[in-house]
Amino acid sequence: MPEPNSGPPITYLPNDVAFVPSSMDVFTNGTIPPPAGNKRTTGAAILVCGTFLEGSRNRATAGFGYTHVILSDPNLEIRDGYTQDTTNPTSTAWDVLQIPSASSNYWVVIFSFVAEISGLGRRKIILADRRTPIGSWPNLL
Repeated sequence: MPEPNSGPPITYLPNDVAFVPSSMDVFTNGTIPPPAGNKRTTGAAILVCGTFLEGSRNRATAGFGYTHVILSDPNLEIRDGYTQDTTNPTSTAWDVLQIPSASSNYWVVIFSFVAEISGLGRRKIILADRRTPIGSWPNLL
């Protein structure tokens, strides 16, 4: 078994210097805007990076497209909408992310997993798709 951080980087993961710090709230249930009562996490510290071109590689043939990669605490509960079905690839059971925390900008979780990232350690990697309408352009990442 290889030593941690000794293998190749995760394919299509942006360089760690491309990520910016922010915070996010996590809502259960895939509606936008989410009902206030569905907030499960408030103010989670994250690193976020836009990846529209990489995330759109599959958008034409399947609905797995994403616009951002988010890194968070590996123990943060995140529910993605991945269903393995390329015709209807995501369910509405995904979490809705509010970034930055308490803004009116929303993302849906397409897929998430935990990995060891060189220089950053163990992180949850969240592939998220930004949804409209944009509530606050000055706060948009």
